[in-house]
Amino acid sequence: MGEITIRRIGDRLMQCKDIPDQLVIEAVASADEGWATTADVWQFLEARIGPVPWNLLLAKLRRLIARRLIDGCACGCSGGFRIPGVQVEHSAAAARTVDRWLAAQRAVSTSSVPAALRGPNWKARP
Repeated sequence: MGEITIRRIGDRLMQCKDIPDQLVIEAVASADEGWATTADVWQFLEARIGPVPWNLLLAKLRRLIARRLIDGCACGCSGGFRIPGVQVEHSAAAARTVDRWLAAQRAVSTSSVPAALRGPNWKARP
């Protein structure tokens, strides 16, 4: 990912405003199970408008999140985007995985954390 870092449109470099909001929202809405990865959105856009620089895609996603048109994480990770207010159906296996992870987190004893690692805002979990 991210092979193309510069794209010219006419006599200027491509900007976020050159990526239509509606296309990004369509890419997120068309994802399987309601969640789109950054790569899904990138492939969707490239199929419709041509090469999209990775850094501009991330910037566009951040702006749409800030405007609350989509939810997700645009830090450059695999992402996870959805349309706000739309109920997303998770598979039973994914729900069980999350439940196991939460149970494991609750089972970890926080009293064993050394004071030097706790920081000023550290609070023990109930």
